[in-house]
Amino acid sequence: MKMETLRGLLESIGFQNVKTYNQSGNVIFQSDEEVEDVLQKKIEIKIHEEFGFDVTVMLRTQKELELAIQEAPFQAGKLKEGETLHIVFLSEAPSDAAVDVLVPYKNEALDFEVKNRELYLFYRKNFRDIKFPIQKLKIFGTTRNWNTVNKVAAMRKAIDEAMEQ
Repeated sequence: MKMETLRGLLESIGFQNVKTYNQSGNVIFQSDEEVEDVLQKKIEIKIHEEFGFDVTVMLRTQKELELAIQEAPFQAGKLKEGETLHIVFLSEAPSDAAVDVLVPYKNEALDFEVKNRELYLFYRKNFRDIKFPIQKLKIFGTTRNWNTVNKVAAMRKAIDEAMEQ
């Protein structure tokens, strides 16, 4: 789905200041509704009604996004050549037992850490060459690279600053 179409769809259900980033499904918006589950279902239902397919929507508030950036392990701001950091935004915090299933996949090329509803993946080599079985968590998630996460947060901050003026 084109981001322009998604932006229009969200505006049609009453969201304000809707902005999208790239063709990635990243959307920033404001809403009078504050209950995450209500917002999530509202968006999922509208997408299904308009386009006929089911999606799982992942939401984070600006505060949650900023916290995910601040709490990032692995010296996120000091990545070396070839290293990448990705954040998997999970639908819920995984149990310790679920995380333990992933521990054997840590190695010199890949490390990870879970904080709240975020799974941080630190690749010391090309991430395309490394298989990491996120599905073993049995929790839905969507992955974004570190640059995208920071750009989305900066977009949101710019909207807030413009509204204050």
